[in-house]
Amino acid sequence: MGRESVKSFLRQCIEYADKSIQRKQKRGDEEEVIQAWETYRDFTAHALKEVEDGELDHWFLPTLLKGEMNSHDLTEMDHGTRAKWLTGLISPRPLVMISTRDEDGVENIAPYSSVSVVSNTPPLAIVSFSKSRDGIARDTALNLKSTGVCELQVLGSTRDAARDIDTSARRTENSEWIEINHKAPVHPLTQAVLHCRCVDWIALPYEATAELAVLEITSIDCALNEPPMEGLEVLCQHGMDRITPAPAEWHHIIEER
Repeated sequence: MGRESVKSFLRQCIEYADKSIQRKQKRGDEEEVIQAWETYRDFTAHALKEVEDGELDHWFLPTLLKGEMNSHDLTEMDHGTRAKWLTGLISPRPLVMISTRDEDGVENIAPYSSVSVVSNTPPLAIVSFSKSRDGIARDTALNLKSTGVCELQVLGSTRDAARDIDTSARRTENSEWIEINHKAPVHPLTQAVLHCRCVDWIALPYEATAELAVLEITSIDCALNEPPMEGLEVLCQHGMDRITPAPAEWHHIIEER
C-alpha cells in the first residue's frame, strides 16, 4: 500500500470515527465508550498528519534491486521464460479493451496491453496481435481485418473492471459481451473510447507470429471537456498476469525545454 492509499484510508477512518462518536452521543452511550472512540480518532488524526508532513516517508521507500548485474541471453531462453522477463521489466503497461465486430455484426471485446500511441499528428496507435498457442489468429484481429474499425476502451481502475478483463481474456464460443454480462458496444466502466480505423498491417521480422496493426484514431468519447493532464485512474498490467491500478503514489513534472 502506497502513501496516497494510506492517507485516503486514514481520512476515511477519521470520518467513520466522527460519525460513530456522534451516533453514540445521540444514543447516550457510556462516556468510557465515547472516550475510547475519541482516543482512536485523535491517534488516527495524528498518524495522518505524520504521513502528510513526510515524517514517515522512510516507510514508503521503494524496494530497489541491489548487487551485481547478471547477464541473461534471451536467445537461450524458451518462449515462456523470455515472456516473463520482458513482461516483468517493461512494466507497467496500460490495459485497453478493444471492441470489434465481425461482418455479421457479432460483437467482440478483448483486453490488450500491447497498445501504444506512436504519433500525435497524425494521431496513430499500434497494437501487436499475437496468435494462440495452436496458431489461430485472435477474433479481434480477424474482425479488424474484415471491417477495418475498432474502439480502444480505457476502463477505470476497479476490481469489477479487472474481473471483466480476466473473463474476456478467456477463449469462448460466445461473444465476450455475454460472458461479462454487459451490453455492447461500450463497457459501463469505460472512462474513454478512442474510435479507430485500421490503416496498415506490418509483419514483424524473424518469422514472428505476431503482427502490428496501425490504427488511425479518428475521434474520442470522454466525459471530460479538457485533456486529462495528469492521466486517468485506469488499469495496467504490471508484471506477469497482474492487473493493478495505474501507479500514482508520487509524480515529477518534466519542465519543457
